[in-house]
Amino acid sequence: MRELRRNRRRLFYALYEGKEPIIDEWGNETGEWSINYGNPFECYKNYSAAKGEADVAVFGSDLQYDRVVYFGKPPSPVNEQSIFWIDTAPTIAPDGSTLTPHDYVTARVADSLNEVLVAVRRVSVSR
Repeated sequence: MRELRRNRRRLFYALYEGKEPIIDEWGNETGEWSINYGNPFECYKNYSAAKGEADVAVFGSDLQYDRVVYFGKPPSPVNEQSIFWIDTAPTIAPDGSTLTPHDYVTARVADSLNEVLVAVRRVSVSR
């Protein structure tokens, strides 16, 4: 996959910032965690229309993914905990945050000396 300017399409991604315990109304930890992500970043990248046979060898044959996003030359800010808005654009608040649910999660990141490929899987998230 080459990064031609005319092939770039708009997408958003957010980076994992950590997790914190969920506290109940009495101040006790529930044993569950709240996962926190940063504000979405807008970018223009090349990504595949769907999973293809040429991409199977890059990530292995057992990995379930729907698209491959090409991030160009390393280093890439995206890691395996990042989330994406590809098919739907998030509504960005004035402070940079969003309440729009993401539609893709990172399945695997494959980086080499020349490029970074990110396999993403479609998810359905309710807020």
